[in-house]
Amino acid sequence: MTEAPAKSLAAAGLGLAVFLSPWSAGSIRPAAFHLIGLCVALSALWLGLSDRSLWGHHSDVVPPRNVRLPIPFLAGFLLLISWTLFQTIPLPADLLTLVSPKAHQIHSQASALWGHHSDGVPPAFPISLAPGRTREQAAKLATLALAFAATALLSAEPRLRNALAWVLPATALLVSALGLLLLAKGFCFGLLPARHHVGLAIGPFANHNHFADFIAAPGLLGLGLVADRSRARRILGAGALGILGLGLLASGSRAGLLAAVIGTLFYLFSFVSAHPCPARAGKAKTAVALLAALLFLTFRPAFSFARLESLKEDFLQVRWPIWNSTLLMIGDFPWTGAGAGSFAEVEPAYSILRVPAPAGHAHCDYLEWLAESGAPMMLIAALAFGLGFSGLMKQAARWDRITRGALAGILILLVHAGVDFSFQIPAVALSAAVLLGLAASFPPAPNGWPERRRPAGEVKAS
Repeated sequence: MTEAPAKSLAAAGLGLAVFLSPWSAGSIRPAAFHLIGLCVALSALWLGLSDRSLWGHHSDVVPPRNVRLPIPFLAGFLLLISWTLFQTIPLPADLLTLVSPKAHQIHSQASALWGHHSDGVPPAFPISLAPGRTREQAAKLATLALAFAATALLSAEPRLRNALAWVLPATALLVSALGLLLLAKGFCFGLLPARHHVGLAIGPFANHNHFADFIAAPGLLGLGLVADRSRARRILGAGALGILGLGLLASGSRAGLLAAVIGTLFYLFSFVSAHPCPARAGKAKTAVALLAALLFLTFRPAFSFARLESLKEDFLQVRWPIWNSTLLMIGDFPWTGAGAGSFAEVEPAYSILRVPAPAGHAHCDYLEWLAESGAPMMLIAALAFGLGFSGLMKQAARWDRITRGALAGILILLVHAGVDFSFQIPAVALSAAVLLGLAASFPPAPNGWPERRRPAGEVKAS
Protein backbone atom coordinates (compact mmCIF):
# COMPACT_ATOMS: atom_id res chain seq x y z
CA MET A 1 0.00 0.00 0.00
CA THR A 2 1.35 3.44 -0.95
CA GLU A 3 1.92 6.14 1.62
CA ALA A 4 -1.11 8.35 0.84
CA PRO A 5 -3.79 5.59 1.12
CA ALA A 6 -2.06 4.32 4.27
CA LYS A 7 -2.34 7.75 5.84
CA SER A 8 -5.98 7.95 4.80
CA LEU A 9 -6.58 4.62 6.55
CA ALA A 10 -4.84 5.91 9.69
CA ALA A 11 -6.99 9.05 9.62
CA ALA A 12 -10.12 6.89 9.24
CA GLY A 13 -9.13 4.87 12.32
CA LEU A 14 -8.59 8.02 14.35
CA GLY A 15 -11.90 9.44 13.15
CA LEU A 16 -13.63 6.19 14.13
CA ALA A 17 -12.21 6.49 17.65
CA VAL A 18 -13.61 10.02 17.94
CA PHE A 19 -17.00 8.87 16.65
CA LEU A 20 -17.18 5.93 19.08
CA SER A 21 -16.04 7.88 22.13
CA PRO A 22 -19.26 9.62 23.22
CA TRP A 23 -21.66 6.68 23.29
CA SER A 24 -23.08 5.25 26.44
CA ALA A 25 -20.38 2.91 27.76
CA GLY A 26 -17.44 5.02 26.61
CA SER A 27 -18.71 8.18 28.22
CA ILE A 28 -19.62 6.74 31.61
CA ARG A 29 -17.36 3.73 32.21
CA PRO A 30 -13.60 4.46 31.97
CA ALA A 31 -12.88 0.80 31.15
CA ALA A 32 -14.65 1.24 27.82
CA PHE A 33 -11.91 3.72 26.88
CA HIS A 34 -9.74 0.70 26.08
CA LEU A 35 -11.68 0.18 22.84
CA ILE A 36 -11.09 3.80 21.89
CA GLY A 37 -7.45 3.48 22.89
CA LEU A 38 -7.07 0.41 20.68
CA CYS A 39 -8.41 2.32 17.65
CA VAL A 40 -6.05 5.23 18.34
CA ALA A 41 -3.04 2.95 18.94
CA LEU A 42 -3.63 0.99 15.72
CA SER A 43 -4.01 4.23 13.75
CA ALA A 44 -0.82 5.68 15.23
CA LEU A 45 1.07 2.41 14.61
CA TRP A 46 -0.11 2.23 11.01
CA LEU A 47 0.83 5.87 10.51
CA GLY A 48 4.29 5.29 11.99
CA LEU A 49 4.93 2.30 9.74
CA SER A 50 3.64 3.98 6.60
CA ASP A 51 5.10 7.49 6.93
CA ARG A 52 8.59 7.22 5.46
CA SER A 53 9.46 10.80 6.35
CA LEU A 54 9.44 9.83 10.06
CA TRP A 55 12.33 7.45 9.41
CA GLY A 56 14.45 9.83 7.36
CA HIS A 57 13.35 8.54 3.93
CA HIS A 58 12.27 10.69 1.02
CA SER A 59 8.54 11.30 0.87
CA ASP A 60 6.38 12.83 -1.84
CA VAL A 61 3.95 14.12 0.76
CA VAL A 62 4.17 17.70 1.97
CA PRO A 63 6.19 17.73 5.24
CA PRO A 64 4.53 18.82 8.48
CA ARG A 65 3.78 22.53 8.43
CA ASN A 66 5.08 23.50 11.88
CA VAL A 67 7.14 20.58 13.07
CA ARG A 68 8.40 22.39 16.18
CA LEU A 69 5.02 23.48 17.55
CA PRO A 70 3.85 20.04 18.84
CA ILE A 71 7.15 19.34 20.68
CA PRO A 72 6.29 21.12 23.99
CA PHE A 73 2.87 19.44 24.08
CA LEU A 74 4.42 16.04 23.41
CA ALA A 75 6.97 16.69 26.15
CA GLY A 76 4.15 17.50 28.57
CA PHE A 77 2.32 14.29 27.70
CA LEU A 78 5.48 12.20 28.08
CA LEU A 79 6.28 13.76 31.46
CA LEU A 80 2.80 13.01 32.77
CA ILE A 81 2.87 9.43 31.46
CA SER A 82 6.32 8.81 32.97
CA TRP A 83 5.31 10.21 36.36
CA THR A 84 2.06 8.23 36.38
CA LEU A 85 3.95 5.00 35.71
CA PHE A 86 6.52 5.90 38.37
CA GLN A 87 3.70 6.25 40.91
CA THR A 88 2.97 2.52 40.52
CA ILE A 89 6.55 1.32 41.21
CA PRO A 90 7.08 -0.04 44.78
CA LEU A 91 9.63 2.10 46.63
CA PRO A 92 11.71 1.20 49.71
CA ALA A 93 10.12 2.24 52.97
CA ASP A 94 12.75 4.89 53.72
CA LEU A 95 12.40 6.53 50.32
CA LEU A 96 8.59 6.49 50.38
CA THR A 97 8.58 7.94 53.88
CA LEU A 98 10.81 10.76 52.64
CA VAL A 99 8.80 11.69 49.54
CA SER A 100 5.27 10.87 50.77
CA PRO A 101 4.93 10.14 54.49
CA LYS A 102 1.14 9.95 54.33
CA ALA A 103 1.23 7.35 51.54
CA HIS A 104 3.63 5.19 53.56
CA GLN A 105 1.44 5.50 56.63
CA ILE A 106 -1.71 4.44 54.76
CA HIS A 107 0.05 1.56 53.00
CA SER A 108 1.51 0.34 56.31
CA GLN A 109 -1.86 0.49 58.05
CA ALA A 110 -3.51 -1.42 55.21
CA SER A 111 -0.74 -4.03 55.25
CA ALA A 112 -1.09 -4.54 58.99
CA LEU A 113 -4.88 -4.73 58.68
CA TRP A 114 -4.65 -7.49 56.09
CA GLY A 115 -1.94 -9.31 58.03
CA HIS A 116 0.81 -9.01 55.43
CA HIS A 117 4.27 -9.72 56.89
CA SER A 118 7.69 -9.55 55.31
CA ASP A 119 9.90 -11.46 57.81
CA GLY A 120 11.39 -8.34 59.33
CA VAL A 121 12.16 -6.68 55.98
CA PRO A 122 10.36 -3.35 55.53
CA PRO A 123 7.86 -3.83 52.67
CA ALA A 124 8.05 -1.70 49.53
CA PHE A 125 4.97 0.30 48.56
CA PRO A 126 4.14 2.52 45.56
CA ILE A 127 3.34 6.20 45.79
CA SER A 128 -0.14 5.57 44.40
CA LEU A 129 -2.80 4.48 46.84
CA ALA A 130 -4.73 2.91 43.94
CA PRO A 131 -2.12 1.42 41.58
CA GLY A 132 -4.72 -0.25 39.36
CA ARG A 133 -6.49 3.03 38.67
CA THR A 134 -3.15 4.74 38.16
CA ARG A 135 -2.17 2.24 35.46
CA GLU A 136 -5.51 2.94 33.76
CA GLN A 137 -4.72 6.66 33.84
CA ALA A 138 -1.32 5.98 32.24
CA ALA A 139 -3.05 4.08 29.42
CA LYS A 140 -5.51 6.95 29.02
CA LEU A 141 -2.71 9.53 28.86
CA ALA A 142 -0.84 7.40 26.32
CA THR A 143 -3.99 7.25 24.18
CA LEU A 144 -4.38 11.02 24.31
CA ALA A 145 -0.70 11.57 23.45
CA LEU A 146 -0.97 9.21 20.45
CA ALA A 147 -4.18 10.92 19.30
CA PHE A 148 -2.51 14.33 19.52
CA ALA A 149 0.65 13.21 17.69
CA ALA A 150 -1.28 11.34 14.99
CA THR A 151 -3.55 14.35 14.39
CA ALA A 152 -0.58 16.71 14.12
CA LEU A 153 1.21 14.41 11.63
CA LEU A 154 -1.85 13.64 9.52
CA SER A 155 -2.68 17.34 9.36
CA ALA A 156 0.42 17.85 7.21
CA GLU A 157 -1.97 17.10 4.35
CA PRO A 158 -4.81 19.66 4.03
CA ARG A 159 -7.23 16.97 2.83
CA LEU A 160 -6.74 14.84 5.93
CA ARG A 161 -6.68 17.87 8.19
CA ASN A 162 -10.08 18.98 6.91
CA ALA A 163 -11.44 15.43 7.23
CA LEU A 164 -10.34 15.13 10.86
CA ALA A 165 -11.70 18.60 11.58
CA TRP A 166 -15.10 17.56 10.18
CA VAL A 167 -15.37 14.46 12.39
CA LEU A 168 -15.67 16.43 15.64
CA PRO A 169 -18.56 18.79 14.76
CA ALA A 170 -20.35 16.04 12.82
CA THR A 171 -20.26 13.69 15.82
CA ALA A 172 -21.24 16.52 18.16
CA LEU A 173 -24.19 17.33 15.88
CA LEU A 174 -25.42 13.74 16.04
CA VAL A 175 -25.01 13.67 19.81
CA SER A 176 -26.88 16.96 20.13
CA ALA A 177 -29.75 15.77 17.91
CA LEU A 178 -30.11 12.51 19.86
CA GLY A 179 -29.93 14.40 23.13
CA LEU A 180 -32.74 16.71 22.04
CA LEU A 181 -34.77 13.69 20.98
CA LEU A 182 -34.16 12.13 24.37
CA LEU A 183 -35.32 15.31 26.06
CA ALA A 184 -38.46 15.44 23.93
CA LYS A 185 -39.41 11.76 23.98
CA GLY A 186 -37.75 10.42 27.11
CA PHE A 187 -35.99 7.63 25.27
CA CYS A 188 -33.67 7.09 22.33
CA PHE A 189 -34.05 3.52 21.10
CA GLY A 190 -31.82 2.11 23.85
CA LEU A 191 -28.72 3.95 22.62
CA LEU A 192 -28.56 6.33 25.55
CA PRO A 193 -29.01 5.91 29.31
CA ALA A 194 -32.40 7.14 30.44
CA ARG A 195 -31.49 8.42 33.90
CA HIS A 196 -28.53 9.11 36.11
CA HIS A 197 -28.20 9.85 39.81
CA VAL A 198 -28.14 13.60 39.06
CA GLY A 199 -31.42 13.43 37.14
CA LEU A 200 -32.33 13.15 33.49
CA ALA A 201 -29.26 12.54 31.33
CA ILE A 202 -29.29 14.78 28.26
CA GLY A 203 -27.24 12.99 25.66
CA PRO A 204 -25.02 9.97 26.19
CA PHE A 205 -22.95 11.32 29.06
CA ALA A 206 -23.04 10.86 32.81
CA ASN A 207 -24.81 14.20 33.18
CA HIS A 208 -25.68 17.31 31.20
CA ASN A 209 -22.43 19.18 31.91
CA HIS A 210 -20.35 16.68 29.98
CA PHE A 211 -22.84 16.64 27.13
CA ALA A 212 -22.45 20.42 26.97
CA ASP A 213 -18.67 20.11 26.80
CA PHE A 214 -18.68 17.69 23.88
CA ILE A 215 -21.09 19.69 21.71
CA ALA A 216 -19.76 23.16 22.55
CA ALA A 217 -16.04 22.55 22.00
CA PRO A 218 -16.15 21.69 18.25
CA GLY A 219 -19.00 24.07 17.41
CA LEU A 220 -16.81 26.98 16.33
CA LEU A 221 -14.59 24.56 14.43
CA GLY A 222 -17.62 23.63 12.33
CA LEU A 223 -18.40 27.30 11.80
CA GLY A 224 -14.95 27.85 10.32
CA LEU A 225 -15.24 24.83 8.04
CA VAL A 226 -18.32 26.20 6.24
CA ALA A 227 -17.26 29.85 6.18
CA ASP A 228 -15.98 29.90 2.58
CA ARG A 229 -18.33 27.28 1.14
CA SER A 230 -21.27 27.80 -1.17
CA ARG A 231 -24.37 29.63 0.03
CA ALA A 232 -26.33 26.39 0.40
CA ARG A 233 -23.60 24.85 2.52
CA ARG A 234 -23.39 27.95 4.67
CA ILE A 235 -27.14 27.72 5.30
CA LEU A 236 -26.81 24.06 6.23
CA GLY A 237 -23.89 24.96 8.48
CA ALA A 238 -25.92 27.66 10.21
CA GLY A 239 -28.72 25.13 10.78
CA ALA A 240 -26.26 22.62 12.23
CA LEU A 241 -24.79 25.29 14.47
CA GLY A 242 -28.32 26.11 15.62
CA ILE A 243 -28.91 22.48 16.62
CA LEU A 244 -25.65 22.51 18.58
CA GLY A 245 -26.72 25.72 20.28
CA LEU A 246 -30.14 24.33 21.16
CA GLY A 247 -28.49 21.22 22.55
CA LEU A 248 -26.22 23.36 24.68
CA LEU A 249 -29.14 25.39 26.00
CA ALA A 250 -31.25 22.27 26.61
CA SER A 251 -28.45 20.70 28.61
CA GLY A 252 -28.96 23.33 31.30
CA SER A 253 -25.23 23.54 31.99
CA ARG A 254 -24.63 27.03 33.37
CA ALA A 255 -20.83 26.79 33.36
CA GLY A 256 -20.92 25.13 29.93
CA LEU A 257 -22.92 28.03 28.51
CA LEU A 258 -20.56 30.58 30.09
CA ALA A 259 -17.53 28.71 28.71
CA ALA A 260 -19.12 28.64 25.25
CA VAL A 261 -19.63 32.42 25.37
CA ILE A 262 -15.97 32.95 26.34
CA GLY A 263 -14.80 30.65 23.54
CA THR A 264 -17.03 32.43 21.02
CA LEU A 265 -15.63 35.82 22.00
CA PHE A 266 -12.09 34.48 21.63
CA TYR A 267 -12.92 33.11 18.17
CA LEU A 268 -14.52 36.36 16.99
CA PHE A 269 -11.81 38.70 18.24
CA SER A 270 -8.95 36.50 17.00
CA PHE A 271 -10.60 36.40 13.58
CA VAL A 272 -11.31 40.13 13.43
CA SER A 273 -7.70 40.97 14.28
CA ALA A 274 -6.47 39.21 11.12
CA HIS A 275 -9.45 39.80 8.81
CA PRO A 276 -8.54 41.41 5.45
CA CYS A 277 -11.64 43.60 5.66
CA PRO A 278 -12.05 44.96 9.21
CA ALA A 279 -15.34 46.75 8.41
CA ARG A 280 -16.95 43.56 7.15
CA ALA A 281 -15.62 41.62 10.11
CA GLY A 282 -16.97 44.27 12.47
CA LYS A 283 -20.45 43.92 10.96
CA ALA A 284 -20.29 40.17 11.38
CA LYS A 285 -19.26 40.56 15.00
CA THR A 286 -22.12 42.98 15.63
CA ALA A 287 -24.62 40.59 14.02
CA VAL A 288 -23.44 37.71 16.18
CA ALA A 289 -23.64 39.87 19.31
CA LEU A 290 -27.23 40.87 18.46
CA LEU A 291 -28.13 37.23 17.84
CA ALA A 292 -26.63 36.25 21.18
CA ALA A 293 -28.64 39.01 22.92
CA LEU A 294 -31.82 37.78 21.20
CA LEU A 295 -31.20 34.23 22.36
CA PHE A 296 -30.54 35.47 25.89
CA LEU A 297 -33.83 37.37 25.94
CA THR A 298 -35.65 34.37 24.50
CA PHE A 299 -34.37 32.02 27.19
CA ARG A 300 -34.39 34.65 29.93
CA PRO A 301 -36.69 32.60 32.25
CA ALA A 302 -33.88 30.08 32.60
CA PHE A 303 -31.74 32.83 34.17
CA SER A 304 -34.23 33.99 36.80
CA PHE A 305 -33.41 34.87 40.39
CA ALA A 306 -34.42 31.37 41.45
CA ARG A 307 -31.84 29.98 39.03
CA LEU A 308 -29.15 32.12 40.64
CA GLU A 309 -30.27 30.91 44.06
CA SER A 310 -29.91 27.30 42.91
CA LEU A 311 -26.42 28.14 41.69
CA LYS A 312 -25.52 29.48 45.14
CA GLU A 313 -27.01 26.40 46.81
CA ASP A 314 -25.12 24.10 44.45
CA PHE A 315 -21.84 25.85 45.26
CA LEU A 316 -22.33 25.83 49.04
CA GLN A 317 -23.65 22.28 49.35
CA VAL A 318 -21.69 20.48 46.62
CA ARG A 319 -18.79 22.34 45.05
CA TRP A 320 -17.25 23.95 48.11
CA PRO A 321 -17.37 20.85 50.37
CA ILE A 322 -15.71 18.78 47.63
CA TRP A 323 -13.09 21.47 46.98
CA ASN A 324 -12.43 21.72 50.72
CA SER A 325 -11.81 17.98 51.02
CA THR A 326 -9.62 18.12 47.90
CA LEU A 327 -7.51 20.88 49.43
CA LEU A 328 -7.08 18.76 52.57
CA MET A 329 -6.02 15.87 50.36
CA ILE A 330 -3.50 18.09 48.57
CA GLY A 331 -2.09 19.12 51.95
CA ASP A 332 -1.38 15.47 52.82
CA PHE A 333 0.17 14.63 49.42
CA PRO A 334 1.79 17.92 48.30
CA TRP A 335 4.88 16.58 46.55
CA THR A 336 3.91 13.30 44.92
CA GLY A 337 0.12 13.24 44.95
CA ALA A 338 -1.96 10.25 45.99
CA GLY A 339 -1.72 8.61 42.59
CA ALA A 340 -3.37 9.39 39.26
CA GLY A 341 -6.96 8.17 39.23
CA SER A 342 -7.04 7.59 43.00
CA PHE A 343 -9.29 10.51 43.91
CA ALA A 344 -12.49 8.47 44.20
CA GLU A 345 -10.85 6.06 46.66
CA VAL A 346 -8.92 8.57 48.77
CA GLU A 347 -11.28 11.57 48.98
CA PRO A 348 -13.99 9.86 51.13
CA ALA A 349 -11.55 9.94 54.08
CA TYR A 350 -11.65 13.75 53.90
CA SER A 351 -15.22 14.25 52.74
CA ILE A 352 -17.64 16.64 54.45
CA LEU A 353 -20.22 16.27 51.67
CA ARG A 354 -23.77 16.10 53.02
CA VAL A 355 -25.46 14.57 49.97
CA PRO A 356 -25.67 10.75 49.77
CA ALA A 357 -23.95 10.47 46.37
CA PRO A 358 -20.14 10.01 46.58
CA ALA A 359 -17.82 12.56 45.03
CA GLY A 360 -16.07 10.55 42.35
CA HIS A 361 -14.24 13.66 41.13
CA ALA A 362 -13.23 17.04 42.52
CA HIS A 363 -15.50 19.04 40.19
CA CYS A 364 -12.37 21.02 39.36
CA ASP A 365 -9.85 19.23 37.19
CA TYR A 366 -6.99 21.47 38.31
CA LEU A 367 -7.50 20.64 41.99
CA GLU A 368 -7.94 16.95 41.18
CA TRP A 369 -4.70 16.87 39.19
CA LEU A 370 -2.87 18.54 42.09
CA ALA A 371 -4.26 16.00 44.55
CA GLU A 372 -3.38 13.03 42.36
CA SER A 373 0.00 14.06 40.89
CA GLY A 374 1.46 16.63 43.27
CA ALA A 375 2.44 20.25 42.82
CA PRO A 376 5.96 19.79 41.32
CA MET A 377 4.83 17.57 38.45
CA MET A 378 1.81 19.77 37.73
CA LEU A 379 4.05 22.83 37.65
CA ILE A 380 6.43 21.16 35.18
CA ALA A 381 3.57 19.92 33.00
CA ALA A 382 1.93 23.36 33.07
CA LEU A 383 5.24 24.89 31.97
CA ALA A 384 5.52 22.45 29.04
CA PHE A 385 1.97 23.05 27.84
CA GLY A 386 2.34 26.77 28.51
CA LEU A 387 5.38 26.90 26.21
CA GLY A 388 3.33 25.14 23.55
CA PHE A 389 0.48 27.61 23.78
CA SER A 390 2.95 30.49 23.89
CA GLY A 391 4.42 29.29 20.60
CA LEU A 392 0.94 29.19 19.09
CA MET A 393 0.08 32.68 20.31
CA LYS A 394 3.26 34.12 18.80
CA GLN A 395 2.05 33.00 15.36
CA ALA A 396 -1.52 34.24 15.74
CA ALA A 397 -1.32 36.21 12.49
CA ARG A 398 -0.90 32.93 10.60
CA TRP A 399 -3.86 31.08 12.09
CA ASP A 400 -6.51 29.76 9.75
CA ARG A 401 -10.15 29.14 10.68
CA ILE A 402 -9.51 25.57 11.77
CA THR A 403 -6.80 26.72 14.17
CA ARG A 404 -9.04 29.43 15.60
CA GLY A 405 -11.96 27.06 16.01
CA ALA A 406 -9.78 24.38 17.62
CA LEU A 407 -8.21 26.84 20.07
CA ALA A 408 -11.64 28.24 20.94
CA GLY A 409 -12.82 24.70 21.68
CA ILE A 410 -9.82 24.05 23.91
CA LEU A 411 -10.50 27.32 25.74
CA ILE A 412 -14.11 26.25 26.32
CA LEU A 413 -12.93 22.99 27.89
CA LEU A 414 -10.26 24.71 30.00
CA VAL A 415 -12.78 27.21 31.39
CA HIS A 416 -15.39 24.57 32.20
CA ALA A 417 -12.75 22.32 33.78
CA GLY A 418 -12.36 24.93 36.52
CA VAL A 419 -15.77 24.01 37.98
CA ASP A 420 -16.27 20.46 36.73
CA PHE A 421 -14.38 17.32 35.71
CA SER A 422 -14.50 17.84 31.94
CA PHE A 423 -11.20 16.12 31.08
CA GLN A 424 -12.07 13.04 33.16
CA ILE A 425 -14.74 12.09 30.59
CA PRO A 426 -13.03 9.95 27.91
CA ALA A 427 -14.96 11.45 24.98
CA VAL A 428 -14.18 15.02 26.04
CA ALA A 429 -10.51 14.23 26.70
CA LEU A 430 -10.11 12.61 23.28
CA SER A 431 -11.79 15.52 21.51
CA ALA A 432 -9.43 17.89 23.36
CA ALA A 433 -6.38 15.92 22.15
CA VAL A 434 -7.60 16.04 18.54
CA LEU A 435 -8.42 19.75 18.81
CA LEU A 436 -4.93 20.37 20.18
CA GLY A 437 -3.39 18.43 17.28
CA LEU A 438 -5.38 20.50 14.77
CA ALA A 439 -4.39 23.75 16.51
CA ALA A 440 -0.68 22.85 16.42
CA SER A 441 -0.65 22.10 12.69
CA PHE A 442 -1.84 25.26 10.98
CA PRO A 443 -0.44 26.31 7.58
CA PRO A 444 2.62 28.56 7.44
CA ALA A 445 1.41 30.98 4.76
CA PRO A 446 1.24 34.61 6.02
CA ASN A 447 -2.41 34.92 4.99
CA GLY A 448 -3.33 31.86 7.03
CA TRP A 449 -3.94 29.49 4.11
CA PRO A 450 -1.76 26.68 2.73
CA GLU A 451 0.80 27.62 0.14
CA ARG A 452 0.49 25.90 -3.24
CA ARG A 453 3.31 23.50 -4.02
CA ARG A 454 5.10 24.50 -7.23
CA PRO A 455 5.93 21.71 -9.65
CA ALA A 456 9.59 20.97 -10.21
CA GLY A 457 11.16 23.47 -12.54
CA GLU A 458 8.57 26.19 -12.00
CA VAL A 459 10.18 29.54 -11.20
CA LYS A 460 8.62 31.79 -8.60
CA ALA A 461 7.56 35.14 -10.05
CA SER A 462 9.57 38.06 -8.86
